[in-house]
Amino acid sequence: MTEETSQPPYGSKRAAAMAIYTPPFKYQHGYIFDSHQHMVADNGPICDGPSVEGAVASRVRGWGRIGYMPNAAELQDEVGQMMADALNALYQVSPSNAI
Repeated sequence: MTEETSQPPYGSKRAAAMAIYTPPFKYQHGYIFDSHQHMVADNGPICDGPSVEGAVASRVRGWGRIGYMPNAAELQDEVGQMMADALNALYQVSPSNAI
């Protein structure tokens, strides 16, 4: 891997975050993987700060892959924002009548 290809693409945080993973994505046994089997998120306990006992949340993963990249924390946060945006879009298209 050359210096040029080891860095995330430059431009917006969204473009850089999207370049980390490759669709299609698959949910398997509590984990979300991209098409290259890179873990995007997992179900894990909420462990920092006050939490509801037994609560489980989706945690953004990938620090082992992106931790060395410039602005890695911002990239990981952007992946989390993309997940939230995707959920928001789904709920706008097909809102739940269960509430």
